[in-house]
Amino acid sequence: GLKVQTRINDDQSLSTSLITTRQIDDIIAEASEYFTLKMGDMIVIGSDNEGHSLSIGEHLSGTINEKDSLTIRIK
Repeated sequence: GLKVQTRINDDQSLSTSLITTRQIDDIIAEASEYFTLKMGDMIVIGSDNEGHSLSIGEHLSGTINEKDSLTIRIK
């Protein structure tokens, strides 16, 4: 499986394998009802872990299989 890690302000917040009880096709179909999805778009799904609300100025980054995949500064 895919090893996904996310960090908020360089603190590791979640490390997991990409496992979901929902079918990926169902997730894409539901997201498509609200957004226009294009090749290369990433859908980030929640987890059973305790969440963190992002605030202005925070930095969210993520890796997939230890490769940098996502970097966002909240504005």
